[in-house]
Amino acid sequence: RVMKKRMKRDGASCMFKDGADICCFKIVEAVKYQFSTGIARDIKDEGGLSGDNYSFMELERGRYMIALSDGMGTGPSAALESNSAISLLEKYLEAGFDRDIALKSINSAMGLKSADDNYATMDLCITDLYTGIAEFTKVGAASTFIKRFDGTSEIIYSTTLPIGILSDIAIEPKLIQLSHGDMVIMITDGVEEAGESGDEKWVVSALQKIDSRNPQQVAEELLQMAAERNNGIKRDDMTVLVSKIWE
Repeated sequence: RVMKKRMKRDGASCMFKDGADICCFKIVEAVKYQFSTGIARDIKDEGGLSGDNYSFMELERGRYMIALSDGMGTGPSAALESNSAISLLEKYLEAGFDRDIALKSINSAMGLKSADDNYATMDLCITDLYTGIAEFTKVGAASTFIKRFDGTSEIIYSTTLPIGILSDIAIEPKLIQLSHGDMVIMITDGVEEAGESGDEKWVVSALQKIDSRNPQQVAEELLQMAAERNNGIKRDDMTVLVSKIWE
């Protein structure tokens, strides 16, 4: 009541000191939003390694991160590149580095170690769980989609090259307000380019046809639609990452 905010106790125990009858504990502001994430994927080569890697996790200061990386090509080399990008991203963000420093450091590291034309995209969204403001950063990635609670969709495009190609990368974040029931859909280009004339427009149409509000089911249905557009032929690795925000 004093703070006029929702608060929660930070920690599960109360410690007494020197036998005193005063209990000291810490309270922090409770976040307004939570995320639920679903993942669906298919591999180009049966029994092989996917060149796509992903991560979703809570960060300090009430933030939630979702990330998707697509290594150039398919197989072990692509898997190594995307896995390196995601692993480095997790380590930098967990250590407290901000987004710009993390991405520029990953770009430098991958540029130095990549002797061949093996690069990786990076699709990153970090959401403030207190306000619902999401910060999207795309580095050579396929389009990202936001399906609003009312059924409308928005598209976020990438205008930069993948990580590791240039010595420096242009980071162009986009801020978008998310609300209860909205879903963020990240895909790799294997999904976006499914079908004979594949582009992002078919994904928007597909999302309008999916009635489910369960992120796992949405991911699985969208992946199935992509496979049907390819007539069952696995032309590329395909990954769908769906995160739903709720109060």
